Amino acid sequence: MPVAELSGLTRDANGQLLAVADDSYLFSLGSRTKEPVSVLPLTGAAGQKVDSEAVVVDRDGTRLITDETQPSILRFTRSGHVLDCLPVPDALKVASAGRATHNLTFEGLTLLPGGAG
Repeated sequence: MPVAELSGLTRDANGQLLAVADDSYLFSLGSRTKEPVSVLPLTGAAGQKVDSEAVVVDRDGTRLITDETQPSILRFTRSGHVLDCLPVPDALKVASAGRATHNLTFEGLTLLPGGAG
């Protein structure tokens, strides 16, 4: 599978480059090849596709990945299984529940030094 439609990049604690794609994939990228080392499909807790826009790695190794259509921040295992979904304040939910616009949310993500875990 070709690496395409990338939305976010990060490195894990081992220096592995990770990338998320809009079409619900998490790529592990090698430094000396054009092909990904691994490709993991991403689905949310209810089995829906994830419109992933950003990725960070928590200090426990889990991957936090945003879904801009829900909006949500999902926590995934290293093997791509969803663990849970972080709570989103009501104001950041899509209108009419909040003030966000559908498909225009959570375009980026960062962790403070020390991570969230």
